Amino acid sequence: MKAPEQYDPSNPSKTDMPPPTGKHNKQSEMVKSPAIPAGMPTITQTHKQTAQAEKKPFQWQFLLPQYWGIWLLLAIIMPMIYLPLRWQFWLGRKLGISIYKLVGSRRRDTLINLRLAFPEKPEAERELMAKQVFVNQGIGVFETLCAWYRPNIFTRTVSISGLQHLVNAQNQGRPVILLGAHYTLLDLGGMLCTQFFATDCMYRPQNNPLLDWFIYNGRTKIFGKQIASRDMRSLVNSIKAKHVIWYSPDQDYGLKQGVMAPFFGVPAATITASRRMAKLGNKQNPP
Repeated sequence: MKAPEQYDPSNPSKTDMPPPTGKHNKQSEMVKSPAIPAGMPTITQTHKQTAQAEKKPFQWQFLLPQYWGIWLLLAIIMPMIYLPLRWQFWLGRKLGISIYKLVGSRRRDTLINLRLAFPEKPEAERELMAKQVFVNQGIGVFETLCAWYRPNIFTRTVSISGLQHLVNAQNQGRPVILLGAHYTLLDLGGMLCTQFFATDCMYRPQNNPLLDWFIYNGRTKIFGKQIASRDMRSLVNSIKAKHVIWYSPDQDYGLKQGVMAPFFGVPAATITASRRMAKLGNKQNPP
């Protein structure tokens, strides 16, 4: 699998046309995975479900006219995930740049954040960085859908390091909290990790019921249990059951659930839930 190239607005010809679809040497794209220590879980050639998670039922209200736009979008984009990956990355770039140009509020928010984080950089450079953010978002749409519905295309060149730390913690009967960043490859990363170990995840329910149904059911193919961000009872139950829990915070819930902490030198509301979760799992020695 070849990683997508970075978008370069100064040289748009690199991404103006899809790459050729002729035969290529698959062996040259394969990356040799380092050996996994004896006794560690090994990756499989086909995606395995970590648990038979229960899906949310379909609701007839999803057929109402207010949801037709979402159905149309899904009807257009879902067949595209069966294109070659390089074509999908090309489409993702185009999608990201289109969103950058059309959704002004998101573009302004991104530029403001970059100006606060990198005041020393010239404005033109920050604009290039902002466009790359949206390009990654566009590519992330296809990566996420493939993680749900075509996972096998990603599993052949995957390796993992540090797995022994997780296995040792589980052998000692301790729960594990995987604290990660909320990047665009969140679901793809989760799918790849579940090739080695089962995991639950934290998530924020979507405001749109149809999108929430679609995303939740897609993730049932990856995660054992999905725990709503405010469902503390389910979180405590998973911790007590010594599960691995994937947690990637990205929301601002205010100072009731966080503190002001410097982020790129700028005070920002920062969630402290990860520390509280760690205390639940290891009361004698919290980090």
